[in-house]
Amino acid sequence: MGPIISRVDEAIKPGKSIMSWTSMNLDSYTKNIYVELNNLEKVMRRVRDMHDVQLESVLASISASPLVEIPSDDVYAVDEFLDMFERETKSKCTKRGKADGAY
Repeated sequence: MGPIISRVDEAIKPGKSIMSWTSMNLDSYTKNIYVELNNLEKVMRRVRDMHDVQLESVLASISASPLVEIPSDDVYAVDEFLDMFERETKSKCTKRGKADGAY
């Protein structure tokens, strides 16, 4: 991303120092800026699309992962539910950590 932004900066630089309203090459100057801005826009669009795809896959994975399995035929008090939730979460984190090599 840095080189592309540098090219935009380089395209704009003459306008900050040597260009004036009466310069003969204003058309080529502005065309060059538009070309570099379009290149930047294309790269930004690609980065945004890649980010969206990766983010969507991670969110889909998270949303498909149940935090706790609750049998539908049992009724739990709040304290029992919290204890069960904590045990299962710790168990899943431990299993996940061992699978990832963290432990």
